[in-house]
Amino acid sequence: MGFEDLLDFCDLNGWSPAFHHATPKRLGAYRRAGLLSLRIGAEAVVDVDTFSTAGNAGKAFRNVLNRFARDGWSLVEWTPPQTEERMRELKAVSDEWLTLEGRRERGFTLGAWEDAYIRDSTILAVQHRDGRVAAFVNLIHDGVPGEMTFDLMRHRTDAPNGAMDFVMLSMIAYARDHGFHALSLGMVPFADTPADEDAGVRQGALSLLTRNFDRIFAASTLFTYKDKFHPRWDPRYLVYKSDAALPAIGLAIARLGERPFAHGAADRDGDAFDPAASSTVGGERADSATVPASGRGEAAR
Repeated sequence: MGFEDLLDFCDLNGWSPAFHHATPKRLGAYRRAGLLSLRIGAEAVVDVDTFSTAGNAGKAFRNVLNRFARDGWSLVEWTPPQTEERMRELKAVSDEWLTLEGRRERGFTLGAWEDAYIRDSTILAVQHRDGRVAAFVNLIHDGVPGEMTFDLMRHRTDAPNGAMDFVMLSMIAYARDHGFHALSLGMVPFADTPADEDAGVRQGALSLLTRNFDRIFAASTLFTYKDKFHPRWDPRYLVYKSDAALPAIGLAIARLGERPFAHGAADRDGDAFDPAASSTVGGERADSATVPASGRGEAAR
């Protein structure tokens, strides 16, 4: 089904199509089709070739890496399929993470534990010399040549202070060592969004979504956390048919986020940010993820 066919299909069904996390590359095509765009955030992408922990600017990073190495922690790679023993260890970490305030399994743009999915994933785990695992991430493909990213990022409740910094720094080194040139840290809602870009109903919808996402994902804290890894910030957009559809689209996205997720879809942001543990999110990005929202705010995918 081509792009125009998709729009016609939505019209025939009374749906208002929306493209979530759209990149600037295809905005021209969307606009030529009569669609509108609203900047909803920015994706943090680290250039692993130029990232450095040298000098005064990297002192805090070096301290984290040295402390974890001194205390017997390292980042280990587990290739799929994961053994039953490793699955039990990872599930225990995930279950502890879910006991933290505000943590639960979500869907759509957020990562969710599924046995088959994790078993078939490449895992990077923070493991002690005695075999304990404090945290893990699973790697996923995002369709961008030379770029690496991840989905779930979970840790034990008693993980060492700075565990997520150690994970991020170790992943940057891992990406470089495995021939990648960039590491996507995922999108931050409403990060680096120009204040004068939207007006009228758009500004009202953006303000409403900002309040909701800031509460759920601690967006401002997330931006500050990711920015310390010196990424470039690539703008991301919501593309839609009319301003009148914005409330229904926002509700559709929120509802999809609370539904069980079928892995394999393209539009992901990984786990929700946990400020207390200095964790973050990652995720796969694509322009083709679509949320058809009816006038009643119900969604289908």
